Amino acid sequence: MDDGQLDILDVERRILRACCTIRALPDRDKRFFKIQSCWPEFVRVVEEAYGYDVARVRRFCPSPADISDCLTALSWARALAKREYKLIWWRSFGISFRHIGIKIGRSDDTARRRYKDAIIKAWGEAVRLERASNCRNPFAWSPGPTTPCKFAANMSNDASSMAR
Repeated sequence: MDDGQLDILDVERRILRACCTIRALPDRDKRFFKIQSCWPEFVRVVEEAYGYDVARVRRFCPSPADISDCLTALSWARALAKREYKLIWWRSFGISFRHIGIKIGRSDDTARRRYKDAIIKAWGEAVRLERASNCRNPFAWSPGPTTPCKFAANMSNDASSMAR
């Protein structure tokens, strides 16, 4: 981001980090969808009876900057189709392209290519939204550094010179 333009690698990193942030944030309404009972927990598998436990991986803990950047990064992903967003979501878990290719029924090269296409599409949306936030029309062709205010000022000068 040396000249104010968004880098495609930065867009990819921010979208993947936003996916991790969404997973890490607590969902307060989830407790209403859980079936609970007053009965105590019981052993379901023999391995659990003797203290066998699955190794626990440390959870991702988002920083305040991650949380504030999350909505911006996800707004870039709104331009993606559901299947394109799923590729990015799976990659945010660290799933390899080989396993993603198995899930979608294609080769790992096809999964990698579709992932790159989805990131490029999100990058294009990010650039478009950045231009729109700078109060410029993102779809208009600009002949140079002329702004509407300078153009209007030049028109008034030309009109006054023509009246003389």
